[in-house]
Amino acid sequence: MSIDEQFDRIDASIKEQGRSFESALKDQGLHFESALKEQGLHFESALKEQGLHFESALKEQGLHFESALKEQGRLFENLFDSLKTEVGQRFDRVDARLDRMEARLDKIAAGAHYVTRLVEWSEKQDLFQADTLRRLNDLADRVKRLEGGAAA
Repeated sequence: MSIDEQFDRIDASIKEQGRSFESALKDQGLHFESALKEQGLHFESALKEQGLHFESALKEQGLHFESALKEQGRLFENLFDSLKTEVGQRFDRVDARLDRMEARLDKIAAGAHYVTRLVEWSEKQDLFQADTLRRLNDLADRVKRLEGGAAA
């Protein structure tokens, strides 16, 4: 666990208790600075004793706050671009599927239209055949009457 993670964990536990670091020290009758002074320590002097300054320590490790922010920015941009590409590809696949479904539905609709026309034609043919049969029967009856009247 890095030191930053440790500090974050300590800070979170203090916040969970509803107190700040300074108030926790005050409760014990101490101030942060006085606690350091009691131990004869000053943050800056402790760094200077080790021949380090905060900025030089960061520079020695090759870390600069701005470059770290820029790296984080590039990371987020790359992540966003990757996510955008992946979502775009998935939407393209969904669009292709919907297009295929639309084409199938159009064919089904066209088929239903032709079936409707076939049913209409069939009904007209049924009426035509019924009318033709009726007329044929009428003619047959007429011929019977005419032949029956001539025979009588």
